[in-house]
Amino acid sequence: MEEELTYANVIFKSSGIPPKEREDEGKVIYLQVKPKQTAFEELSAEPENGKAAPHPSRLKLLATVNAVITEQYSNYDKLTRRNQQLSSKQMDLERRIQELIREKDSLNWTIGVIMGFDDFPVHKLCPQKACKPCQEGWQLFGSSCYLFQELNYSSQWKGWEDSVEHCKEQNAHLVISDSQEEQEFINNHTAFYKDDAHGYWIGLRYHSRDSAWHWVDGNTLTTNFWMPEQLGYKGYGTLIIPGRDPSANWDPASWTMKNRWICETKSLIKS
Repeated sequence: MEEELTYANVIFKSSGIPPKEREDEGKVIYLQVKPKQTAFEELSAEPENGKAAPHPSRLKLLATVNAVITEQYSNYDKLTRRNQQLSSKQMDLERRIQELIREKDSLNWTIGVIMGFDDFPVHKLCPQKACKPCQEGWQLFGSSCYLFQELNYSSQWKGWEDSVEHCKEQNAHLVISDSQEEQEFINNHTAFYKDDAHGYWIGLRYHSRDSAWHWVDGNTLTTNFWMPEQLGYKGYGTLIIPGRDPSANWDPASWTMKNRWICETKSLIKS
């Protein structure tokens, strides 16, 4: 880089010198004033014409700076890797905590189901000490098990109240179908039999005391899937008619009418 030069005017005056000497009064003398280099410029200055090598102190200072930078970068790299390792371990720990929470919830669910039995069927639900969500012959959907009574003889069919009692004997209740997904599941596991008016009892009954439909668990009906037309004699029990659109396949029927039925209970293992 070409050096910059600064020129300064220096004027010497004196009132007490001879006239001849005063002839030089007012003459301008030009001096070259070289600006002082900064510490960085001194360190980075290259030798002129390759003749002069950098001063040893500069080399030592540059080496020291380089060593400090290298060490700091190494420390930063180690810190970054350490943070990554800690982050990974923290994520693993959080996943394990969530797994333990789910295991705890599942265990509490299973204990609650077992406590609901007067006589827990160990050999049916936990054969060879390996527990299953549902007993043999029951169908799992969500966190419930369903028993579809596919009895072929009319002498085996039951009215609404007898169906309720049979489900109680199984530590279950007549099915409570309160979602479209459950409706579709039931529709896929029921089949036509005898005639269009026959179906499967569900746990919904009309109560004259408050002129409302109630489920067997005491809850009032909120979501319904009634058929637009009535098939048989209007009554206080409710049938699901197989083969119909699951969004509209409920039919009110006399609770003394003999039909198949569906029981529902909690699964032993929560899904």
